Amino acid sequence: MANWDLVVAYDSRATDWLVERGHPHPAVQPGNRLPCTAEVSSAWRKHDPDKVLLIDNFDWNDEAYVPDEAFKLRGDETVELKVLVELCVRCGQLWMYPDTGSPAIIVDASLDIERTLRLYREVFDPEDGWERFYLEMYG
Repeated sequence: MANWDLVVAYDSRATDWLVERGHPHPAVQPGNRLPCTAEVSSAWRKHDPDKVLLIDNFDWNDEAYVPDEAFKLRGDETVELKVLVELCVRCGQLWMYPDTGSPAIIVDASLDIERTLRLYREVFDPEDGWERFYLEMYG
């Protein structure tokens, strides 16, 4: 069974949690929010012509619908981040939190996807938790 990546708006709840654990992180920018169905549909069509992603927690019949707390996606990590970076242009910072326990990625419109995925694969070690990844990404 495939795992989902949960996506929430990056906010003070996220930074409070990161501060408690001593992880470096970027500041929260004003106006961060979850996208609506129309915004997700547009970014999804643009960056996923081969339909390798699944996205859930939207009402696909209501273009203005916005999930209450989060939405989910799974599939190719590069495509996931391309869609999220596109959404960040309109919605501000997002926090992609894998349900596997791997480090969450703080996504913004300027995220270097290749560097992020390279570090994600090279640096994260379950034995040291998120520390090395967050230090390399945000420290």
